[in-house]
Formats: sequence, C-alpha cells, structure tokens
Amino acid sequence: ANQRHKRLRETFKGFALQAERLPSSGLVSDIEVTPFQDGHFSTRFLDRALTFTFSSKLSESGILVGVIGCYLRRARDESSIKVDELIFQPDGKTNLGLPNQDGYVAYIADDSHAQWLMFHFIHESLRLP
Repeated sequence: ANQRHKRLRETFKGFALQAERLPSSGLVSDIEVTPFQDGHFSTRFLDRALTFTFSSKLSESGILVGVIGCYLRRARDESSIKVDELIFQPDGKTNLGLPNQDGYVAYIADDSHAQWLMFHFIHESLRLP
C-alpha cells in the first residue's frame, strides 16, 4: 500500500506541474498558480481561489486510489467549500468522462487532459456563489 500511495502522490505531483504551466501556456490569461507543496497547490482566476489537495483511500474493491479534492477558499471568512472530487489510478486514469467523447475518461497524467481538468474545476467553482 505504501508503494502505491507513493505512485499516486507522484501522479498528482505531475498534475500539479501541469497546473504550474497554465500561466505561460497562452490558453488563459490572468491565472495564478502556487506551486505544489505539502500535498496541495492553489490557483486564482476570476476572484476564485481554489486549492487542490491530494489524498488516497481504499476503493470499493479494496484498491488504494488517489483523490483530488478541489476547494473554493472564501476570502471573507477564511472558510472553504468543496467544489468537486476526482478519483484516479496510479497511471492517471480518472473517473471523469471527457466531454463529447463517449466512453473515454480523462487522465491527469496526460498534459491536455490535465489542463482540461483544471478548467473543469474552475468552471465548476463558478457555479458557486
């Protein structure tokens, strides 16, 4: 279990590195990203401060999986609310389907998928007041 947890953490770290590349990607302007540290990283876009966290848990089948939690930080009272959660395997395979691609799921280890997932989380945060 320890080795699998380490592999999951490394996969998440790769996801965080993709996030760090967003400001220079030209895909979106005015996004800020704080580097991966202590199991999390943060983004700021359109007054939305999001924290992305890593953890692991046993799946229903008893296999250790990675969990990305996305939380919206509230500046007014320093609280956070959960935006979404994503489950992933050591190879980066997630439980989230790609848009307009029936049967295909996103991989956090894939550069373009990782960027799409960042935008997905940001978009979901915009639904919250």
